[in-house]
Amino acid sequence: MKPRISLSAALFALLASGCATSPAPMPTTSQPEAQSAIPWSRDQSLATMSERVDRDAYLDAYVLDIGQGLCVYVDCPDEARPLLIDCGSDKLGRSTSRQITDWIDQGAEAAGSIALAISHPHADHYDVLPGIERARVESATAGGRRSDYTNRRFLNWFGSTNQLQVFSAQSSQLDYAPLSCGSATVDVLSANASGHTSENGDSLVIAISWGSTTLILPGDAEIENETAAVATARRANRFENQTTAVISSHHGSDEEGSNDEAFFAFWEPRYLIFSAEPTYRHAHPRCSMIERTQHLVAQGRETQIRCGVREDVLRTISTPAQLISTYNQGHVRIRLSRSDITVACLITSPACPVALDPGDVPATRTPVS
Repeated sequence: MKPRISLSAALFALLASGCATSPAPMPTTSQPEAQSAIPWSRDQSLATMSERVDRDAYLDAYVLDIGQGLCVYVDCPDEARPLLIDCGSDKLGRSTSRQITDWIDQGAEAAGSIALAISHPHADHYDVLPGIERARVESATAGGRRSDYTNRRFLNWFGSTNQLQVFSAQSSQLDYAPLSCGSATVDVLSANASGHTSENGDSLVIAISWGSTTLILPGDAEIENETAAVATARRANRFENQTTAVISSHHGSDEEGSNDEAFFAFWEPRYLIFSAEPTYRHAHPRCSMIERTQHLVAQGRETQIRCGVREDVLRTISTPAQLISTYNQGHVRIRLSRSDITVACLITSPACPVALDPGDVPATRTPVS
């Protein structure tokens, strides 16, 4: 996350910019039915403010260790307000939900607001959201139908689901304004691909691109979503030569066509990231999925990933594929520049050799060595 700078640093930045800007208002236009990390700490001196400017040469996406779920916080370039893509869990990871939401709130407070996307109406993608300050949510886009969002705690926090911006069945939208991210481009490559016959199949498939780099966030996509997303990307005719990182569909599931080989063959990911808790009953990511697709991911140093054979049966796979799991590595930062993608992790591995500063990510229940 971009740093929460000290008062003196904030005054310095205000004088340098000449004025302060207000967050963009909530969009009123109708939508479809609707490895070189720059170190930073809060206590940095004014002498290093030039490095703060350099940080705006990056787009940082934090895949938070939320256990069996997904929560991705995106620091956009150009000091734009951040994005939050999903935030829910069936079984928490190293951080508590309060530690996660306090950290998100700090970023939203510093930026003034945050834009939200919920990929689909399963609780492990949105039930942690009520811990966030509701007033900071500038806009909210969701996969599925408004009536699918029935979690009482979420409804008490969010208010009327009429405020959710939703899509018609089997649709997409390039350069989707409610999720704008500074000079980066955010595309909804697929929405409600199942035609409302499957909640996972209604997942939004989102692409965040900056220059020649792209991050793919497919929610719990199944074969319909993945196929539709690739078709949209082909029509757009601007993804073929991108360097990509992909967050695995459905936490690394091997069911309902999730994580199809054709999907990976199109994106050719440099990194494949799993947000999952294999000790939970779904045993995600599945070893069979990794074995089936690992040759389609960039190869590097041998790394180890814990995965599920079936419920309550786990094993460790050793692979040269550049795979990263929040279960193994904790919080993960995916950094996009205009020309490259690098990663850093709370717990390093051969696929993720750069260590995150624990002060830059949500706290954990116990210190991570």
